Amino acid sequence: MMDKRYVKPYVNFNLNSAKVFFSVKDDLPSNTKILLDTMGLLKSTNSSIKDIKKKISLDQGLTAFILKVSNSPFYGPKQDISTLTHAISYLGYSNLRTILMSYFTKNLLSKIKDKNLQIALWKHSLFNAFIAQSIAESKNISDPEEAYISGLLHDIGKIVMFKNDENRFISTIKLVNSKNLDPIEAEHSIFNFSHLEIGYILSVNWNFSENIKYALLFHHSYEKVKNESKLPAIISLTNKLSYIEEFSIYKSDPKTIDYSEELKFLDISKTFINESLEDIENTIEDYIRIYG
Repeated sequence: MMDKRYVKPYVNFNLNSAKVFFSVKDDLPSNTKILLDTMGLLKSTNSSIKDIKKKISLDQGLTAFILKVSNSPFYGPKQDISTLTHAISYLGYSNLRTILMSYFTKNLLSKIKDKNLQIALWKHSLFNAFIAQSIAESKNISDPEEAYISGLLHDIGKIVMFKNDENRFISTIKLVNSKNLDPIEAEHSIFNFSHLEIGYILSVNWNFSENIKYALLFHHSYEKVKNESKLPAIISLTNKLSYIEEFSIYKSDPKTIDYSEELKFLDISKTFINESLEDIENTIEDYIRIYG
């Protein structure tokens, strides 16, 4: 029987097959619980910087990384930040949440042996995260932090699929690129489910907001939930833009990609999109240099 958490409108997806494919506990980095517990503290109105520091300090790698990022030109501190307390205070809870999810995603990507594919997926995730955040923030149509996390994690199911069955996932990529198939169609033909289901299952286990759950499951079919949330449409748009800008693991002809419906639904102009895309490559490269 299907878990009661997985109810309409998710019944059209093959969640049962996806749940059989992997164990949430076994297939995620060892520091996942610390990261998710910290995310919970950052959302709580009752938690203090002391509480957050105590939780982060359980992971030496994460502690060192937060100090590294807080001192980077990307966040532009006016003085050296040498303590975790100072870093948390300086970055603020919102920035710290996005840093935690970026750190987690990069850790999970590091499990992929093919470095070229690892970097391609990392750049694709960052592209979607930055553009989604820009759209949400500038147009005030969704929470910018949720938009960033959704863009960053929208393809996390692919990472899990690749990690668990590298050969079949590579076959999926080849099928998409050689036959010009829709990626979801190709994934279902080989796995009997897609990265959408995996992403959604993870979002449920991590207690993410409904908006993020919708975005992870419906970013290839935003019209199904357009009355519930605009976030899936934002990720649908950024995903298509990533193909055009060549921040994708799939080959595509930019002339065949139509995102006019997303623009219309979100009330966004092409001029705004072009402005958002300016210098995006340098932004991503700067971020990658920070994360290593």
